[in-house]
Amino acid sequence: MAWVRQDGKCLCDVNETGVTGTHPGNTPSVMECSYTPQTQLTLTLLQVQPLEQGKYLCKLRSNKGVKMSTTTVKLQECYRTVQPSISDEGPTCTFTGVYPDGEVHWFQGPNNVTGESKINTKQVEDGGSLTVTSSLKRKTVSGEGSYNCSLWIPSTGAYLTSSLVVPEHGEARVNVLNASGAGAIGPMWKPWVFLVPLSTLFLV
Repeated sequence: MAWVRQDGKCLCDVNETGVTGTHPGNTPSVMECSYTPQTQLTLTLLQVQPLEQGKYLCKLRSNKGVKMSTTTVKLQECYRTVQPSISDEGPTCTFTGVYPDGEVHWFQGPNNVTGESKINTKQVEDGGSLTVTSSLKRKTVSGEGSYNCSLWIPSTGAYLTSSLVVPEHGEARVNVLNASGAGAIGPMWKPWVFLVPLSTLFLV
């Protein structure tokens, strides 16, 4: 048995000597492969990256021939970290591990001040996700009120997460909020586990 990526890369297989596994390539993902004799071969992908989306094939080869089953990996919208900061020049927010493409919207109280952002950059990370950075071009004064930087995902038409930045004596107090403004959601990378019982692949 073997798990094979759609580009032909063998991720792990089972033979007479046991289970062997290979790292899937130039991405930072972690891969685990385990085998329950005569039952199933399990492939687990941790910290899945956008470039690893696509089809994965589980193949069985026996004296009866070859058979395969396919599963498809598709990543939902996600982010890894948000790093807000503040200086005399204004607040800055950096979102890492963003997928799909996102934009930073700024608010001060009920007012949308996104038009005053002076720096907006996007960098592609290893694995295909993005680092999105935005800064406001307004000086901050202690006690003047908080700023909210929110990560907007145009393809879904929704905010994925928000960060509250409050000027306090020349420093920043930072609270990370989810889209509804309640609590922290942190990283949103989820593992993918592929289980294909041998019974589904047996040839008769």
